[in-house]
Amino acid sequence: QDPPDGYLFLCPTEHLQTAPGSFVWPEYPYFWSTDPTGLERLSSEDASARGFPAIQLQTELIGESWDDTVYEGARKFYEFKGVDTESQDLTAS
Repeated sequence: QDPPDGYLFLCPTEHLQTAPGSFVWPEYPYFWSTDPTGLERLSSEDASARGFPAIQLQTELIGESWDDTVYEGARKFYEFKGVDTESQDLTAS
């Protein structure tokens, strides 16, 4: 069976970010519409009843960091410069 005629609208990525480093799924991260402008949003139930495929969303977090020796070297460097590495002084500057 051929899929129905329609349009898939995706939430712009900038709407996912609520603050630097903070993200949230919006109420409608995507929707189907038979209207090319997307002004007439189909509910999930209506879209399913018309034969539109369900969309599965997932979130993947990827973090990167340096080896512990890099952080230890930076700590020693700042201690040599007279910075108290246990305080917030360095992060405030």
